[in-house]
Amino acid sequence: MNLKRKIAPVGALVFAALSVAPAHAYTQCEGSMERIWAGDGGYIWLHLKDGGAAVLRPDDPNKETVAAMAMTALVSSRRVIIRYSADNANCQEFGRYDFVGMYLL
Repeated sequence: MNLKRKIAPVGALVFAALSVAPAHAYTQCEGSMERIWAGDGGYIWLHLKDGGAAVLRPDDPNKETVAAMAMTALVSSRRVIIRYSADNANCQEFGRYDFVGMYLL
Protein backbone atom coordinates (compact mmCIF):
# COMPACT_ATOMS: atom_id res chain seq x y z
CA MET A 1 0.00 0.00 0.00
CA ASN A 2 2.83 2.39 0.84
CA LEU A 3 4.44 1.77 -2.58
CA LYS A 4 1.19 2.68 -4.35
CA ARG A 5 1.08 6.02 -2.55
CA LYS A 6 4.59 6.80 -3.76
CA ILE A 7 4.02 5.72 -7.36
CA ALA A 8 0.59 7.32 -7.86
CA PRO A 9 1.82 10.96 -7.92
CA VAL A 10 4.63 10.06 -10.32
CA GLY A 11 2.16 8.28 -12.59
CA ALA A 12 -0.16 11.27 -12.52
CA LEU A 13 2.69 13.59 -13.52
CA VAL A 14 3.75 11.34 -16.38
CA PHE A 15 0.16 11.10 -17.63
CA ALA A 16 -0.27 14.89 -17.45
CA ALA A 17 2.97 15.50 -19.33
CA LEU A 18 2.07 13.07 -22.09
CA SER A 19 -1.53 14.25 -22.47
CA VAL A 20 -0.67 17.90 -23.11
CA ALA A 21 -0.80 18.63 -26.84
CA PRO A 22 1.75 21.05 -28.27
CA ALA A 23 0.38 24.54 -28.85
CA HIS A 24 0.15 25.80 -32.40
CA ALA A 25 0.58 29.55 -32.44
CA TYR A 26 -0.94 31.29 -35.44
CA THR A 27 -3.55 33.91 -36.32
CA GLN A 28 -6.43 33.60 -38.76
CA CYS A 29 -7.92 36.73 -40.32
CA GLU A 30 -11.24 36.66 -42.18
CA GLY A 31 -12.17 39.18 -44.84
CA SER A 32 -13.17 39.92 -48.42
CA MET A 33 -10.63 40.25 -51.20
CA GLU A 34 -10.28 43.85 -52.41
CA ARG A 35 -7.45 43.60 -54.93
CA ILE A 36 -4.47 41.48 -55.90
CA TRP A 37 -1.02 42.73 -56.90
CA ALA A 38 1.51 40.57 -58.72
CA GLY A 39 4.97 41.86 -59.57
CA ASP A 40 8.15 43.09 -57.93
CA GLY A 41 10.17 39.97 -58.62
CA GLY A 42 7.42 37.38 -58.16
CA TYR A 43 5.69 38.66 -55.02
CA ILE A 44 1.88 38.54 -54.78
CA TRP A 45 0.03 40.89 -52.46
CA LEU A 46 -3.48 39.99 -51.29
CA HIS A 47 -5.36 43.09 -50.09
CA LEU A 48 -8.47 42.63 -47.95
CA LYS A 49 -11.39 45.10 -47.91
CA ASP A 50 -11.47 44.87 -44.14
CA GLY A 51 -7.84 46.01 -43.97
CA GLY A 52 -4.53 44.28 -44.04
CA ALA A 53 -2.55 42.64 -46.80
CA ALA A 54 -0.75 39.32 -47.00
CA VAL A 55 2.40 38.90 -49.05
CA LEU A 56 3.26 35.67 -50.83
CA ARG A 57 6.96 35.26 -51.49
CA PRO A 58 8.26 34.18 -54.91
CA ASP A 59 9.45 30.85 -53.46
CA ASP A 60 6.14 29.97 -51.77
CA PRO A 61 5.23 26.50 -53.12
CA ASN A 62 1.51 27.33 -52.85
CA LYS A 63 1.74 30.70 -54.61
CA GLU A 64 -0.13 29.73 -57.79
CA THR A 65 -2.87 27.87 -55.92
CA VAL A 66 -3.40 30.73 -53.48
CA ALA A 67 -3.43 33.26 -56.35
CA ALA A 68 -6.16 31.23 -58.08
CA MET A 69 -8.14 31.07 -54.82
CA ALA A 70 -7.75 34.83 -54.33
CA MET A 71 -8.97 35.54 -57.88
CA THR A 72 -11.95 33.24 -57.29
CA ALA A 73 -12.76 35.09 -54.06
CA LEU A 74 -12.43 38.45 -55.81
CA VAL A 75 -14.76 37.70 -58.73
CA SER A 76 -17.31 35.71 -56.71
CA SER A 77 -17.36 37.98 -53.62
CA ARG A 78 -16.58 35.02 -51.38
CA ARG A 79 -14.78 35.60 -48.11
CA VAL A 80 -11.40 34.14 -47.22
CA ILE A 81 -9.50 33.32 -44.07
CA ILE A 82 -5.79 34.07 -44.22
CA ARG A 83 -3.51 32.33 -41.74
CA TYR A 84 -0.33 33.99 -40.46
CA SER A 85 2.35 32.16 -38.51
CA ALA A 86 2.51 34.77 -35.73
CA ASP A 87 0.33 34.34 -32.67
CA ASN A 88 -2.04 37.27 -32.09
CA ALA A 89 -1.02 39.00 -35.33
CA ASN A 90 -2.65 42.30 -36.25
CA CYS A 91 -5.09 41.49 -39.07
CA GLN A 92 -5.14 45.15 -40.14
CA GLU A 93 -1.39 45.26 -40.74
CA PHE A 94 -0.36 46.05 -44.30
CA GLY A 95 2.26 43.78 -45.86
CA ARG A 96 2.47 40.73 -43.60
CA TYR A 97 5.20 38.38 -44.81
CA ASP A 98 4.38 35.50 -42.42
CA PHE A 99 1.62 34.10 -44.68
CA VAL A 100 0.98 30.39 -44.08
CA GLY A 101 -2.19 29.58 -46.03
CA MET A 102 -5.70 30.59 -46.97
CA TYR A 103 -9.23 29.20 -46.82
CA LEU A 104 -11.79 30.07 -49.50
CA LEU A 105 -15.16 30.25 -47.76
